[in-house]
Amino acid sequence: MEINETRRKLIDIIAEHHATSPGIKLQIGELSTRAGISRQAFNRYYGDLKDYTLGVKPIGDLIGGATDERTKEILNQTQISLRDLQQRMDSLAAEHERHLKKALDRYITSLMLDDVTAHSANDIRMTLEKQTLHNLDLKKQLTNMEFELARVKQSGIQSTSQPRSSTNLGEKIKIDIDLSKAIKEFEINKSEDDFEDKKEAALESALKKISKIATDRKVKIILFAERYISRFDLFFENFICQDDSLHLIVRTPIFFRSELKIFINKLPLGHEISVYIPHLESTTDKKAQRAFYFGMIPAFELESADGADPIGLSIGVDKAVQFKVKRGD
Repeated sequence: MEINETRRKLIDIIAEHHATSPGIKLQIGELSTRAGISRQAFNRYYGDLKDYTLGVKPIGDLIGGATDERTKEILNQTQISLRDLQQRMDSLAAEHERHLKKALDRYITSLMLDDVTAHSANDIRMTLEKQTLHNLDLKKQLTNMEFELARVKQSGIQSTSQPRSSTNLGEKIKIDIDLSKAIKEFEINKSEDDFEDKKEAALESALKKISKIATDRKVKIILFAERYISRFDLFFENFICQDDSLHLIVRTPIFFRSELKIFINKLPLGHEISVYIPHLESTTDKKAQRAFYFGMIPAFELESADGADPIGLSIGVDKAVQFKVKRGD
C-alpha cells in the first residue's frame, strides 16, 4: 500500500530512534519537529503511530514493503531484546548506584559514630523505610475509600436531598479530569510533551474509575467535550437524567477525532454513550470566559481546543449533542 511522504518520514524517524535508543520514549513534539509538521497535525492525521513512537507496539509492523513475515518477526524481536537489555542496564546502573551510596553511608557513619550508635541508626532507618511503605499503602487505601465515599454521598444527595421528579429521574456521578499536575509541569519546564503526558495519565485514571463503577451495573456515559468555553461543574449541575439509570458524566479534554475514538474504545462495553459539545459563537465572549475561568490553561492547549475536529456518531457514540453556551456558563 502506498503511503505519503510525510508518513514515510515519520516511520523512518521512529524506526531510527528505537534502533539507536531502545527503551527510551520518543517525544511527540520532537518527532513532529523532525518531520517538519505540527504536533496538532501529527495528532490529527498520524495518531495511529503514537503507540509505535512510545515503544508500545513493535517497529517491525511499520516497515513497509516487508512481505517476509520472518523479517518482521526478527525486527520486532530485536526491538524487544534491545529494549529489555536497555532496561536491565538501567536497572543494574541504578542498583550499583544504590549499593555504592549505601556503602559510602555505612563507611562515613562508622567513622563518625561508634558501633552501637551505627547499629541503632541502621535499625531506625529500616524502621522508617517500613513505616514509609506502610504509609503509602494506607494513602492508597484512603484514596480508594474517598472515591467510594464521594460516590455514596453523591448517590445520597440525589436520592434524599432532592425529591425525585419526572424531569430528573436518575442519579449522576461526576468524573472530572484533574489537569493541575499537567499545568504545574508546564509552568516549570514549558514542555508541551510533559503536559500531554500528565493529561493522558489523568484520562487513564478516569477510565479506571469508569470501569470500576460500570463493572457490575448498567450505566449511561455522558462525555462533556471540553473546549474551555464553559464550566464542566455547571454542566454537571444542570444536567437532567431522563431515566433512572446511573449517569457517569465525564469531562474529556480531547480535541482530535482519532484520539477521542481511542478513548471511547477503552470504555466498558455495553453501555450507552453520549457526547455533548459546547458552542459559543461570540469571539469576545469566548475570550472573556477563558480569561475568567481558564486563565491557567496553556495557549497551545486552547489553540488545540479551537481547532477541534467535528464530532459525529461515526466515532462510536449513540448520541452527539451540540449546545449553545451563554456568557457566565
